[in-house]
Amino acid sequence: MRRKILIGIIFTGLILRFIGLNQSFWLDEAAQVIESERVFAQQIDLASDFHPPLYHLLLHFWLKIGNGEIFSRLPEVIMGVVSIFLVYEITRLLKFSNFSAQLTAFLLAVNPFHIYYSQEVRPYMLFSFLSLLATRFFLTGNLIALAIVVSLLVYTNYFAFFLLLAFPAASLLSGYKKDLNKVLQSFFLAFLIFLPWLPSLMRQLEIGFGNGLPGWKSVVSVSPYKAIPLILAKFIFGKASIDNNFIYALVLMPSIIAFAASGFLAFKSKKYPVLFMLFFVPLISALTVSFFLPVLAPQRMIFLLPFFLMIIAGSADIWKKWGIFLSLAVVITSLFGLMLYYLNARFQREDWRSSVQYLKEDSYSIKSLVAFAFPEAFAPFIWYNRGILESRGYAQDFRVGQSDIRRLSLDLSGRNTVYYYSYLDNLTDPKNWIQRKINENGFQLKSIRDFPGVGFVYKYEKD
Repeated sequence: MRRKILIGIIFTGLILRFIGLNQSFWLDEAAQVIESERVFAQQIDLASDFHPPLYHLLLHFWLKIGNGEIFSRLPEVIMGVVSIFLVYEITRLLKFSNFSAQLTAFLLAVNPFHIYYSQEVRPYMLFSFLSLLATRFFLTGNLIALAIVVSLLVYTNYFAFFLLLAFPAASLLSGYKKDLNKVLQSFFLAFLIFLPWLPSLMRQLEIGFGNGLPGWKSVVSVSPYKAIPLILAKFIFGKASIDNNFIYALVLMPSIIAFAASGFLAFKSKKYPVLFMLFFVPLISALTVSFFLPVLAPQRMIFLLPFFLMIIAGSADIWKKWGIFLSLAVVITSLFGLMLYYLNARFQREDWRSSVQYLKEDSYSIKSLVAFAFPEAFAPFIWYNRGILESRGYAQDFRVGQSDIRRLSLDLSGRNTVYYYSYLDNLTDPKNWIQRKINENGFQLKSIRDFPGVGFVYKYEKD
């Protein structure tokens, strides 16, 4: 019976992760696929992507089989589903009851944040999966396997180092102290393996924090003062949100209370001390570093989501019926966030596929031009366009300048149709120079199309 329940939970997680799997690639996914399709020798040339190379290498070989949206996302779906089983195993190793272990697995199976990143062609799910695998080997004392997985972790995501701080801390607790030296030896070996990549990391930091795109840091990271409530909100409600902040807070409040109450009960009863180390040590470490390096974002903390759910489900072992009630509050809130994600296009991925298809169907002239307020066309446009429509970027230094406008004027000569994507132009062209120059060259605005996530596509024609 226990096995049937667990299989049912895993199957539920699988079905939920296939819904909406055919969404358009958005900016980061398209850039990831384009980079991973490069020749093998270029897969470690990742100066502009703040990640180590393991995921790029794995995806490089996967894309040799197929590269459609569904096929490209299948590895993430598989890792997301296997994670449900790993969470069940880990909770049992942490001395949870079978009921609480199944409850934790169910919470992860229906969690909208985990589902979203189980459908994302980016390294986040690989990182979360390997984090669970490392935790399992740590708890079972399989330190050789732990060393191997830790080596993979540090080549997947730099936030792995925050997780690694938790294992020695947990080793100092009762039952794991004897393994501390071996754990440290495993980590030292992983660090030696990581050393050859260190110059590339320094290069990524140099480029990332010297990025000329104004306001970009606020896009890719959040203020450390806002980080904790935002991370908890995403862990519970997923990528969806509610425009009215007061109503949004009311919806989230029962789940926040459930987490706080569960944590307090576990701390007071001195249960699950290792679990507390696994969740709070990486969280506090990442938060501290974010005051100096603006790299904190909810998706980078997704490896902590399973431990977050374990703390909540663990209340069922401590507080019985009231603990189940706390977990039920989280389930209801998560299902509400999941429903919004499935049904509302603005919470899904940017619909570049439809925007490019619109241009292909609408553009009947070889004299048309697609313009962007960016150094070049954005990666999803390049992916879906496949060189059919001529495109140009007019923000060579991530800010539209006079030289860009002069080049635009030259490119407009002899054209009869111009399509302009407003995507990110609030950062790169706040004075709206590109559209003003298009108007000055005799083009009249004929239509505006709005695509979810992408924003407005303006069509200009010469009479």
